[in-house]
Amino acid sequence: MLIVKPGAQPHMAWAMAAALLAVERIFGTRGVPLVITAGADGQHMEHSKHYDGRAFDCRSHDLPGNERSRVLVEMQRALGTAYDVLLEGAGTDHEHY
Repeated sequence: MLIVKPGAQPHMAWAMAAALLAVERIFGTRGVPLVITAGADGQHMEHSKHYDGRAFDCRSHDLPGNERSRVLVEMQRALGTAYDVLLEGAGTDHEHY
């Protein structure tokens, strides 16, 4: 299941559609919805790929703590080296992929 957080603007380049579906499958195998928390909206680094639709943030808090690093590895494996997969703010209220 894919959910877009109210206020998030997930305007994405078409190339991101396959990545989004792959990540949704990974979350789905754990019975957890994929929640997109940011796309082109919000504050990101200057020249961030978010602003041209080539990045999105998703919620990590819905996963058990011991699964978060496994999901990170699984996402990177599924997406390959063309994508950067990060767990940002680990252990904070703003933790997300």
